[in-house]
Formats: sequence, structure tokens, C-alpha cells
Amino acid sequence: MQQPVVLLVFLFALVMVYCAFYGAPFSLSLPFRRRERARMFLELLDASVEHGRSVEQSIIRLSRSRERSFGVRFHLLAAHLGQGLPLLAALEKVPRMLPPTVLAMLRVGAATGDIRRVLPSCRAHLRDAVPRVQKAQHYLVALVVAIVPAQLLLYWMVRVSVIPKFKIIFSDMLGNAPDNETALASMNAIAFLDIAWPAFMALVGVPVFIGLVLYILGPRPAYWLDWLATLADRGMLILPWQRRRVEGDFSAILALLLDAGVPEEKAVLMAGESVANRAFLARAGRVAEELRRGVKLTDALQFMDDAGGLRWRMANAACATGQFRESLAGWLDTLDAKAFSQEQAVAHVITTACVLVNGCLLGLFTVSIFQVFIQLIDVASAW
Repeated sequence: MQQPVVLLVFLFALVMVYCAFYGAPFSLSLPFRRRERARMFLELLDASVEHGRSVEQSIIRLSRSRERSFGVRFHLLAAHLGQGLPLLAALEKVPRMLPPTVLAMLRVGAATGDIRRVLPSCRAHLRDAVPRVQKAQHYLVALVVAIVPAQLLLYWMVRVSVIPKFKIIFSDMLGNAPDNETALASMNAIAFLDIAWPAFMALVGVPVFIGLVLYILGPRPAYWLDWLATLADRGMLILPWQRRRVEGDFSAILALLLDAGVPEEKAVLMAGESVANRAFLARAGRVAEELRRGVKLTDALQFMDDAGGLRWRMANAACATGQFRESLAGWLDTLDAKAFSQEQAVAHVITTACVLVNGCLLGLFTVSIFQVFIQLIDVASAW
């Protein structure tokens, strides 16, 4: 009877190890693969328009060739196109085919009559996929896959195996102990771990785990609930690097629409929709309301950017002889560079803090255990 049980346990452990080694890289690479497929879809879109071919027919023909690099959703998109739906309507049927911001930008391009106008902005939104995924693999693997499970295992061993046995030993030896208060202080030091480790898990482990899950699932799960979507959009504007990226996307699309001759009020609203952020769209609605009152665009844009950078640069761009997009190109690159450096700095600070807290907990555990050993030796020598 014992051999089948041991064999089942071994097989279960083997399956768990296989899932850990295969599932972790597969899950962590999902965001990268999503963005890479979106980038390839944009290249297909650009090539079809450049050569004068129908985008819908290009997608259908590529799907019939059983191309696998685009994923299952690409073939589902081709099926909707085969039923006669236009491209954007078919993309709405397959919402996870493209990131929400890229899909919103394509809507803006379709509204202007030239979808290729927005492709540079779409590529700029996707071009930082590789470094962001590399950072996520470095930090999240270290925290979620290594440190947090090790903390849970160590806490379980101490709480279930170590502390009860020490209590039994002390209960047998405290009657002859020369200094009971010192021995009890040793046990209190270990008992402090019952507070420190759950606090570490609640303040660090759980938020990091939730962040990892949301990172793997992508931006769409937040839109399953309306209040959660609103909360996520507002939270995105609180993070300085995310706010800079949203401001950069909005500014690029706004400049593109103004260069295309779109009226200012409509251009602001369409640019607000292109960033796929409800909180930022509300700001765009306020700017449009100011424009309807007769306020100049450069003055109304003060509601979009608290620092005033967009307003100042749009005023200078309006006085320049070139186009808005060319005038804002340097500032958009600066926004992207600042966002990247801020995200890197915050990631390093969080990782360093977690490592230091983890070291403090392990140090506390080591000191407490050795203090207990010293007290046991003192009690035994006093017999």
C-alpha cells in the first residue's frame, strides 16, 4: 500500500516541478508575446496600405495560410472579416487582439481617413515592450517566485514545527531554570515573528502577487467592472511614469489631428479617446468645454497638464512654421525617457527595500533561535 502512495507523491511532485519550470516562463512572457503580435499586426497593416491592398483581404489570406505567429485571436479576427465586417468592427469583436490604447489610436486614424497617420504613435506605445518585460522578469521572479514562497515556507516551518517544540522543551525545563524571565524573553522574541512575517506578506507579498497577476493578464481584466476600470485609470495617472506616457500619447495624437486639419474641439476629444483612459478623457472633455466657450486651445490645455509643459509647447508650435508633430517630437522623446528612468528608479527602490526587509526578518529569526539555544544551555548547566 505504501509503494503506490509514494509513486503518486513522486508523480505529483514531478508534475509540480514541470509546471513551475514551464509555467513561469510561459506566463511571464505573455505580455511580451501580446505586444509582439500587436507590433506584427501593425506592420501587416502598414504594408497592406502602402502597397494598395485591402487590409481585410490581407488578413484573411494570411489566416488561410495557417500562420501561427499571430496567435489564435488573429484567426478569429479573420473569421469576422470573412463575414463582411470592416476592420475596426471586427477588432471590436476581438478586444484582446490589440492593447486598448493601440485600438483607440487606430480608431482615430480611421476617423481621419488615413490610418497610417497613427501608426508611428502606435509603434511608440509598443516599442518599450522588451525592456519592461525584462524588468518584470527580473523583479517579479525574484520577489514572487523566489522570496515570497521561501518566506511562506520558512514561516510555516517556524510556526508549526519549531516554536511548538521549543515551548514543550521550556515547559519541561522552566521549573529548574535559574532565570525564567530571560527564557521567556527568548520565547517572546520568537513570538514576535508571528507579527513580523504576516505583516511582510500583507504589505509586500500580496500587493506584488496581485501586480504580477494583473501584469500577466494585461489591461483588459480591469474593464470587466466599471468601478474597477475607473479606479485603474485614476491610479495610472497617479504614477508619474504612467502619467508621462499617457500625456505623450495624447500630445502625439493631438498634434497629428491638428496637422490633419481636424477642428480643435473634435481633435481634443479624439486625442482623449486615443489614450484609453477614462480619467484623462474627462480632462479632455473639460478642455473641449472651454473651447466651446471661446477659450484659445493653448489656454484650455492647462487642464490636461498640471506642469504646463504641453500648453507652453503647443503655444510655441502654433507660432512655428512647421507642423505640430515635428515641433513636439523632441519633447515627446524627453517624456518617454523620463518615464523610463522614473520606472527604473521606483523598481530598484522597491526591490532593494524588499531585500532589506527580508534580510531583517531572517536576521531576527537567526538571533531568536540562537538566543533560545543559549538559554537552553544555561538551563541545562544549572541542573
